[in-house]
Amino acid sequence: LNLGVASLTPSYSKAEEIKLQITDMNNTFGINPGFSSSVLVLPDGYKKLLILAPGETHTPGLYQHATGKSGTPNPLDKSVPQVFQVRGVDQHWNIATSQNGGAMRYVASDNSTSPTNPMNQGAALVGGQSAGAITFNTAGNIAVTVSDTLNPSIIPQTVQVLVAGTYFDFPVLPAQQNTGSPFSMTITLKDTTGNTVPANGPITIEALRTDGSAAPGLLDVTAANLVNGNVTINNQRYNIAEDIRLRVTGHDTTTISNAIRFNPRSVFYVYDTIPAQANVNSPFDIVIQAYDQDTGTKVINMNRPNLPLLAYSVATSLPVTGTFLPSTVNIVNGVGHVAGVYDKAETIYLILQDATTIFDPPPVPTQQNYPSPSTIKVNPGLLSSVNLTDWTMQSNETRTVTLIARDPFNNPIPNQRISLSIDSPDPSLRMNFNNELNTFTGLTDNTGAITVEFQPLPESNGRTTITIRDVSNPNRGWTQIVRVDILGLARRPRQALGLGGNRVPVNARSFMDLTNLSAAGGVFETHWRLDGGPWQTYDPVAGVTGFTVPKEWKLEWYTDVCYPSVDPTCSNKISELTLLGGPNVVYMTSFIVEDKFNAFPSPFNPKAGGYATLQFPLNVPSTVETDVYDLFGQKVWHNETPVNPNMSTGQPFGQVLWTGANEDGTIVANGGYVVVLKIAATGEKLRTKLLVVK
Repeated sequence: LNLGVASLTPSYSKAEEIKLQITDMNNTFGINPGFSSSVLVLPDGYKKLLILAPGETHTPGLYQHATGKSGTPNPLDKSVPQVFQVRGVDQHWNIATSQNGGAMRYVASDNSTSPTNPMNQGAALVGGQSAGAITFNTAGNIAVTVSDTLNPSIIPQTVQVLVAGTYFDFPVLPAQQNTGSPFSMTITLKDTTGNTVPANGPITIEALRTDGSAAPGLLDVTAANLVNGNVTINNQRYNIAEDIRLRVTGHDTTTISNAIRFNPRSVFYVYDTIPAQANVNSPFDIVIQAYDQDTGTKVINMNRPNLPLLAYSVATSLPVTGTFLPSTVNIVNGVGHVAGVYDKAETIYLILQDATTIFDPPPVPTQQNYPSPSTIKVNPGLLSSVNLTDWTMQSNETRTVTLIARDPFNNPIPNQRISLSIDSPDPSLRMNFNNELNTFTGLTDNTGAITVEFQPLPESNGRTTITIRDVSNPNRGWTQIVRVDILGLARRPRQALGLGGNRVPVNARSFMDLTNLSAAGGVFETHWRLDGGPWQTYDPVAGVTGFTVPKEWKLEWYTDVCYPSVDPTCSNKISELTLLGGPNVVYMTSFIVEDKFNAFPSPFNPKAGGYATLQFPLNVPSTVETDVYDLFGQKVWHNETPVNPNMSTGQPFGQVLWTGANEDGTIVANGGYVVVLKIAATGEKLRTKLLVVK
């Protein structure tokens, strides 16, 4: 006691109602013992099973006791139902009285038990208790085990009983043996007391699987004769690698032996299941069966963990460069079952390696010990990308591109049907694909490639989009969008330095493409000046600026570090230039004029007697061809007429008039229209837009 108080934490192993008695061991003051109020100790849950054979008694509450019971099982008679009591208990063998449920499964080592023996096989616990009446078919020492099939974590229990009558004993019987190899066994007929019964006469021997069903293999010796109750068989064999029991019958007695494990001396493997084709990165079933090399029968009791499973390319006979999974397989009961996955589209084969040393003789790395290469054609996945990106091209340019269709894992897709189409509300933005206008459908070859020729129509000028579609799988709705900037002739930058003009609008910039000159002579630096102004270093990003009014401008270009303000000898014109190495000089004059092609008024009303004036720059007389298109790309009016330049302003121009009627003389519908002009004298092609509102 401490200041008259003591605290303690007792424990008790038996489920019952108790009281605690407190006694002062010194009893200095003559204090009488004290008693607590009642304490109800409950079982600690459902932890394991207890089985009671006739003659045994349940002893709950025993701390760390091995069986939870006392007594010895009574000898039992065969062919007479024998009742076994079952209890669901906690760790101290107290009945878990609140436990209702589970499924009690009884198994006798002589295979007497079955789904109907006992009759209530699979019955539940009620209040933690159950019972089953088992009828034994054989005599001898038999183990009976009870387990809960619905609760595998519950610990089962086994009881050993002696069933009266004669039984066969097996004083000589191997626990393991190689398939096809001879072994000796002795069978003795005994009574319940263990004495040999001196009987003479025939007995039969059968092979059973451990579940009691007939074994599929063959025993060499299936019949023998007892002499004074004994028989020895010296050349018994069994031909399948599995676990079996022997059932011996005769003299009104049937007995089943302990299990014998038959191992193969050596094995080979066969692909029982393997697909001829699979899709990239999609699982496919692989089933590998082990066979006994001596007998050719399936091995069904062998476990071989983590055997390497290797993938090889049929094309190279070398290990694949992609990733194949899994890299190992577990052989369980003679069978390996895995889901294979490969991320590259090609034909492959698989080889299982088993370099085990447990076999006699050990496997040799030849095809008889490993699965024969079975090829799997791994097909690419669905279309994911085509190697076409945004680009810029001239309206008079033809570009040939080899397109590769690929899946999400970058595998090329052979025989893939794709389509390309122009998607633009502007009818003048049109393009030929392999000479097919605005749309094209084709099939990739066996490398996943298809060659497409892109050719804009000459009047095209502006941004459009090309839509690529998966025609092989139209329900997917997959598309890839590519933007294309088409530079029409009126806005096209110069292809190389040379004499001539380049039209730019007022306040715009002029760009020069120096690619050809660079390739030929090695341009290091380029200088320019406008109308005799200061020399400036050319910036291909900023371009040439300074065009402020419509007029003729003089633009001079020089290359390298040589230009007139530094070296007076820099005077050669480009037409006289020879690009033979070393510093070179370029002199060029460009005539820059404002680029204005207008249609006015816009909108205009043809029904009111109005007409549209199409005005454009024109320096010399020329035939002018005019085409008007609606927004669906249909040509509604065509005109070809000679036009003389109007010299009344600082900038010569030409005009063509349109009344708003089509070629049949009918006024066109309301909407937007695209006008395309072709000037024969200069080869220029101009475009503008016009709105008709009636």
